[in-house]
Amino acid sequence: MGKTFTASRMIFFGRVSKRHVAALYWYKIDRVGIGDRCRAKVKTALGELLRARTNGALVVVLADADNPSSASALLPRLTGFAGEVRPRIVALLPPAGG
Repeated sequence: MGKTFTASRMIFFGRVSKRHVAALYWYKIDRVGIGDRCRAKVKTALGELLRARTNGALVVVLADADNPSSASALLPRLTGFAGEVRPRIVALLPPAGG
């Protein structure tokens, strides 16, 4: 089993889709999953300073909903789905230093 981390969660209203959206997102920086945007920025900046390069990806899993409460209800299902597909997503990302 891989390392665990906390993904960030968000619910927003899509201007184009005109629907509520539940989102789960995290950053993958130097093979490390980071759910906090500020920590991701610090790790990226340190990589730039220490190695003169950055290596990262933003991974987002979305689901449309009819209203904010149904979007909230989707978050546990999104979390389960993200846990299931995470190994496949990570396999698609370039390796650290690549």
